[in-house]
Amino acid sequence: EELQYSIDCRRRADIKDSQEEVLLDRNRIAEGKKFSKVLGTTLSENGRLMAYRSDFVGDENYKLTFENIIDSTSGDKFLTEESGLRTTLPETGLLEQVSQYC
Repeated sequence: EELQYSIDCRRRADIKDSQEEVLLDRNRIAEGKKFSKVLGTTLSENGRLMAYRSDFVGDENYKLTFENIIDSTSGDKFLTEESGLRTTLPETGLLEQVSQYC
């Protein structure tokens, strides 16, 4: 079966012949949607969180999603303010621009 969208995976570099872990399957995300664009997959330095942008309308206004990729049994796979997502600036003050609509 040929897939329309890419799949992001990772493999541990310190273990020889380690299994690939699927981080983001854009085909699964796009199921049932007329339009799907998922961009900018980024992992945190400790490898516990993943961030990506998504647009399901086509207007180039992207939703930024943070996903807990280590502990999926916690029930808080997608992070929100209620589940402990920090909404203040990080100590470094560095933020990535995620969407610009002109």
